[in-house]
Amino acid sequence: MCHSPTGYGLKSTLGESAGTQTFASVEQSDVIVVMGANPTDGHPVFGSRLKRRVREGAKLIVIDPRRIDIVDTPHVKAQYHLQLRPGTNVAMVNSLAHVIVTEGLLKEDFIAERCETRAFDQWREFVSREENSPEAMEATTGVPAHKVREAARVYANGGNGAIYYGLGVTEHAQGSTTVMGIANLAMATGNIGREGVGVNPLRGQNNVQGSCDIGSFPHELPGYRHIGDAAVRSLFEEAWNVKLQDEPGLHSQYVRCRHARHVHGSVLPGRGHRSV
Repeated sequence: MCHSPTGYGLKSTLGESAGTQTFASVEQSDVIVVMGANPTDGHPVFGSRLKRRVREGAKLIVIDPRRIDIVDTPHVKAQYHLQLRPGTNVAMVNSLAHVIVTEGLLKEDFIAERCETRAFDQWREFVSREENSPEAMEATTGVPAHKVREAARVYANGGNGAIYYGLGVTEHAQGSTTVMGIANLAMATGNIGREGVGVNPLRGQNNVQGSCDIGSFPHELPGYRHIGDAAVRSLFEEAWNVKLQDEPGLHSQYVRCRHARHVHGSVLPGRGHRSV
């Protein structure tokens, strides 16, 4: 459950539900963005790698309501702490995107080669609206506009930029939308497809990634292949010697709706785990 928004958000934007890098990739990062995660407490092995890279000179941007350990310690200090209000993740991501688009910080050659033109043009038009500017969003996020602009410039211009995010992004009503926004930031700046960059979910428990890889979602078979694809089902039916149903299983949202109907007498539709 904890990273279902990652599965949905990355599948929708990058075409694959998994994170894009190995943890060792951080050793090649020039700019590290940590959003909604506390690596030193929740992921100490990776956290130690991150801190070592920051001590070697990588710039660090922390996006979190909390003043977590890596914001300011004797050995590691973030260049920017965007201390946003809880519930404003999408507003923050759109503000960062607004700066990148309107200040001409896009990686145009990467976009032309790797992004879908129509979808990109729609995204660019939306985030460039004045309503998404850091100045317009300052009252919502609580983060001074000049800090947002400076952080966006550092991420877009600083070399290899990597974004790491955790449950502060995904265990949220707007989790899938924020994951999509993060992926869009990476694609817009060309920070996909090499060491030191990428969109990197910090999973909540041991081997959440692995359990997703082997097909624990109710709508996917191992390797993130959808149960609704007849050719995919045929491969697994032959390998497993069973007949598979073509309909996805039930999501946790449906279970909660069923519970609400029985307990409270209300009639609620069954939906997917996340909607955007």
